[in-house]
Amino acid sequence: MHIPKAYSSSKLWINGTLISEIGHVEKTKANSLHRRHVQIIPLNTDATIFEIVIQVSNFYHNKAGFDKPLLLGTSDRIYNTRSKRIVADMLFI
Repeated sequence: MHIPKAYSSSKLWINGTLISEIGHVEKTKANSLHRRHVQIIPLNTDATIFEIVIQVSNFYHNKAGFDKPLLLGTSDRIYNTRSKRIVADMLFI
């Protein structure tokens, strides 16, 4: 699963288990810490049903949250798609 950059802090749970935290999710700006980071999370290939919960907290940016969708697929396909995007960005620059 590919999680795009989020203009905020976030926590990710898969099937009730906390998998990752980007920044520090809090209820107030004083305690919150935002980070902008892309993640690729490998999913258990034995499972067929996933419950994905993402908690997002934003006190810093007007865009707030994700600006692109989550991508689900095989690790090879996700890495291939990401590599193509990086090459395309480099060519445009």
